[in-house]
Amino acid sequence: APVMANEAAKKQARRVKNYSSFCKTVLQALYAWYLVVRVGYYWASFGGWAVVGLLLLSVVNFMCYGSLINSLTIGQDIKDSMVQDLMYVNWIVMAGVPLFGWWWYLYLIVPAYLIGKIGKFILSWVFADDGDGQPMLSKRQRKMQARQAQMEARMNRGRR
Repeated sequence: APVMANEAAKKQARRVKNYSSFCKTVLQALYAWYLVVRVGYYWASFGGWAVVGLLLLSVVNFMCYGSLINSLTIGQDIKDSMVQDLMYVNWIVMAGVPLFGWWWYLYLIVPAYLIGKIGKFILSWVFADDGDGQPMLSKRQRKMQARQAQMEARMNRGRR
């Protein structure tokens, strides 16, 4: 049994190392691209807001990367992680912003996604069902249905 546990730990460590290596490679390429294009080529328009934008991108990259590596380290699956989705949106924005300033609008994907999630939650709560495809009934409605079923049962017994 200890050998199998050791193998699982090694496999998990490899996953963390591979994912970390992947992220670092992508981030190095993105920062190189950003600095060459935005700072080097478009230096004349590189000002305070561009620095603030780069800092924002860097903070999001750092937070997402750290969170994902921590999750992988403790054995959590990040396949459907919203943090990973946010990091990928951040990477796309970082790749496009040096050429097109309007790419910052892609960040609107994040609140739109959250509004969609919250909207689905609210709609599922408003139009909830009991799992049998029928809408959920209030306590009063359930009592009335139970009484009606009892009356029908009595009437059916009387017809026999």
